[in-house]
Amino acid sequence: MIIARGSLLPFPPPGEAQAVARPSRIARALALALALSSGGASPAPAQWFGRLTTLSEVEGERAEVVRIRRAIDGDTVVTEAGARVRYIGIDAPETRHPRRPPECLGQEAAALNRALVEGERVMLVRDVSDRDRYGRLLRYVYLLDAEGRPARLVNAELVARGLARARFYPPDTGERERILAAQERAIREKRGIWGRPPGGPACPRTARGG
Repeated sequence: MIIARGSLLPFPPPGEAQAVARPSRIARALALALALSSGGASPAPAQWFGRLTTLSEVEGERAEVVRIRRAIDGDTVVTEAGARVRYIGIDAPETRHPRRPPECLGQEAAALNRALVEGERVMLVRDVSDRDRYGRLLRYVYLLDAEGRPARLVNAELVARGLARARFYPPDTGERERILAAQERAIREKRGIWGRPPGGPACPRTARGG
């Protein structure tokens, strides 16, 4: 697949796909949602997760398709039904902290999140925990392809762009390997918080999680 310069990059890029040997717990959960929606037929080897995974096991109550009304910041969205959703496994720079100014690249993270999901139908997938202590749904968020199948993990996309960092709270670690791989790529390529924002100094260590 050819990606035009300046367009959103797939994660991971071709050539890195063979690095993962087995499907994640979340990928197996998504297999069930699609198997059930297709009348129980076994799904074909998936091209959804950057050509990483062959899906198998069935466990579909974890997945639902919703439309996103708006992005609050780089890691939180509101669905059309009014539910607040916090992305699992990532932490974007703060833009709305009541006692602190916006953090380095927080506005850019929020802008990318808006560009990716606002007005879009997405698949929300639960890991182990359903909600955080603030009552927000904890979910992995997947953009859908033309067939309505999960095509791209938004959580990992934000990390791969250097506009969020990986942060996991067990037991919700089903996509840990994929998100950590995205972070390693961002660090290697000095993207976002791991490099220099356009026209400005490098982000301070607090924004990098250091």
